[in-house]
Amino acid sequence: MNHEDILRMAKEADVWVAGMPLYQPQLERFAALVAATEREACAKAMNDLSKGYVGDDDFCAGRRLAMKDAERTIRARGEKP
Repeated sequence: MNHEDILRMAKEADVWVAGMPLYQPQLERFAALVAATEREACAKAMNDLSKGYVGDDDFCAGRRLAMKDAERTIRARGEKP
């Protein structure tokens, strides 16, 4: 999500008001907090799903590994380069 995306979504949600440029940093911070919360919820869902594959066979092990990888990938999206 970039600056233009945030402003577009603000307009779509009727958050856009006169003087909006003054509040853009706060709006961007709010968007970052919402995105971080959603990323963490998705990562936790992957973690929870991985616990459902309890077998010792290759299928279950592969699924657990894939879900753990997805969990790490989701969380990494929030890291700054």
